[in-house]
Amino acid sequence: MTTRRSSSAATWALAAALPLTAGGASIFRAAWAPTSRRALDGISERIAATVKDLEAAPATDTGAIDRFASNLSGIERALTAIVRAAPLDARALQLLSCVRWERENLGAAGPGEATLRLIDIAASRAPRLPDVLLGLAATLFRMGETDRGTALVSRVVSEAPTTSQRAVKLMLDSGIGAGAVAASLPPTPAVVVSLKDPMLEAGLGREFLTLAETRLAEGPARLLELYGEACLQLGLPARLAATLDTLPPAADAEGRAERACQRGYALFAMKDLPAAADAMARARDASPEDPRYAEIFATMTLEAGRYAEAERGFRKVLQICARLTGQTPRRARAYTGLGRSLEAQFRMEEAYDAYRRALVLEPGSAAPAERLARLAQGRGTR
Repeated sequence: MTTRRSSSAATWALAAALPLTAGGASIFRAAWAPTSRRALDGISERIAATVKDLEAAPATDTGAIDRFASNLSGIERALTAIVRAAPLDARALQLLSCVRWERENLGAAGPGEATLRLIDIAASRAPRLPDVLLGLAATLFRMGETDRGTALVSRVVSEAPTTSQRAVKLMLDSGIGAGAVAASLPPTPAVVVSLKDPMLEAGLGREFLTLAETRLAEGPARLLELYGEACLQLGLPARLAATLDTLPPAADAEGRAERACQRGYALFAMKDLPAAADAMARARDASPEDPRYAEIFATMTLEAGRYAEAERGFRKVLQICARLTGQTPRRARAYTGLGRSLEAQFRMEEAYDAYRRALVLEPGSAAPAERLARLAQGRGTR
């Protein structure tokens, strides 16, 4: 008797395959493609119902696995008919290989070579369908075919870099360590960006820095931002500053702004507050409508004790945010910073009003609440 434990792998793989069957015909524009697509849509609905039934069955339902296996048999027959009529349909082959493996997995013998050959055939017929290829890789990982799955994911990332985030997540979710993922995939900027948090969580922070440094010159500003963040998390601001010195001139304003921003962060961490504020002024000037750079500049000038400049900086943040949506948290922080800069200039009534506005935007914020309470207490003693 097949145990209920077998259902977890089946449910995971089949559910993961569902979105890969819908939307878009095969790259081969044959006359049978639309018919095949409609049939696959119907099969997707059958799979969804099958998985739902299995998940809903109580643990005491000893027949749940047998019903699941019977449903899989019917689905496999339907997919086989589609493949016979449309042998080049990569999506049908991908789903058939997944269903066939799940059926074999329910048996004592486990998956066989025939399923692996079917996966190879599907991969060869989907050279420009990254969703299909990632679905096949997911099946390979579930089968324990880690090397073959990794090779397929690496191929997808090389040919479709926009899939990098999904590819990295697939490998991590399949139990492959962050270091192994980094060693297996081409180190494109998108891959490196996706690996920042996993590598640091795995204790591979310095390895991440080394990997990122190979791509900073060509990578987007986001990569430099994450590299700088990692340097500061690891307590290595001097490394960040030294790396910035080695980079060629930035090609655009976004790149210039982010480099100046990271320079400011490095200097700030090294306790050179005036130089940090000056660097952030360059970042702000390179991208004057970016609220992030404006906010960091205002914060650093505040910490540097340049209170009048900080006041102007926070007012500029509020002006930029007024033209944007979704800026409530930043507006609240800007009002809090504005209040601090005003308070440092002994303009207590204006500071009180700024803190009050911050609390209106974010009622649960502790910093403005504490400062507002202190100012209110001072009012009462006068």
